[in-house]
Amino acid sequence: MFSSETSYIFSHGSINRIFSHELACLVLIDYDDGQTVRFLQMGQFSVNLIIHTTSPIIMAACTIDGFNLPLTVDSLIFHVARHTFVIAMPSTLYGIQFPSTCDESTMDSLQNIFTMFGQYKNLYDREGYPFMDDEFKLWSKVRSLIQPMAHEILSRFGHVPGRSRLCISNEGSCFLRAVTMSAATRLMVNGIVNGILEPADIIIKGTNSSPDQPLGASSSELEYDPAYASVTAFSCLVDAYISQGIPHLTDVEPPLHHDEDMGFKYWRFTRQGLMDFIQKVKAMQRKQVLQGNEKERQTTSNASTLASAKDKGKGIILSKITGAYFQPPKAISFFPIQLYSFKWLESAYIQLKRTSEKAGQRETRRKNCLLTVGRYQVSF
Repeated sequence: MFSSETSYIFSHGSINRIFSHELACLVLIDYDDGQTVRFLQMGQFSVNLIIHTTSPIIMAACTIDGFNLPLTVDSLIFHVARHTFVIAMPSTLYGIQFPSTCDESTMDSLQNIFTMFGQYKNLYDREGYPFMDDEFKLWSKVRSLIQPMAHEILSRFGHVPGRSRLCISNEGSCFLRAVTMSAATRLMVNGIVNGILEPADIIIKGTNSSPDQPLGASSSELEYDPAYASVTAFSCLVDAYISQGIPHLTDVEPPLHHDEDMGFKYWRFTRQGLMDFIQKVKAMQRKQVLQGNEKERQTTSNASTLASAKDKGKGIILSKITGAYFQPPKAISFFPIQLYSFKWLESAYIQLKRTSEKAGQRETRRKNCLLTVGRYQVSF
């Protein structure tokens, strides 16, 4: 049981940070014929638990410096090396690495979280999988091992591995799906805590074989058997966004097998719920755009008055406010994966610690200066 590092309370739910580390690297192992590996993001890593106030639904999500991906009960998390994980979803395969400075307790805490919120498979401690974090061509070797295992397990859950559940012909590359999945994850978090996602939009299926309370939630917060997010809830949003429509909605109905007990309770969109949720998001986006335009007009009017009075017609440059409710994160797609290595991650972590130490030293000197000024009552 882990307590939240930080909690944010909203009108319809809460966001609880249950894990964080200074640095991690995220890569995308593409499903294309060229077996491309793309560097997505590097930065602070955190895991957030999102709890709905009036229903038993919860969800967990990872964030690497603004790039998001969900932790779902029917996606796979493989521990392939001491500081390396692979997260497998029906149409995307991610790799996450942490620097070697992560101690044993930190990695154990992360392993417990992955076990709670996903299908965790520990290959690191098993014989026959001797991967090292700094191994040459690590991701190519991991791909050949993980993909067949992931496809087999995902198929048991009723997913179609390697391609979109809705079979959209123009879905684009895995990179586009990964970037859109990040935006969909953030959108879902906002939908839960701000009331855009309503209980009528979803359906809850299955039962939990071990109804333990999720990490970060106290007994007062959860007095019910939680329902975990299914990856289908996010993939449906991704498909709808990429296609700019909602094709083949009849295929949204059966994301998982219902004729057997999978050992967990999960939630997903209903057919009508997905359409309603997207319409509510569009309405919210239009409202934000209108509010932004009105605020811009007011600011422009005030700025014009000030310009005529003070700057003699030079004018003031105003930034346009947009309602980018579904704005994807900035992924570094152009970064050559050949330049990335575990040693590079290690060097980046060392530089990060040096920068942090220097900032701390500057803050200490500033406080000492203030104490000296206060002691001798020096005035400037």
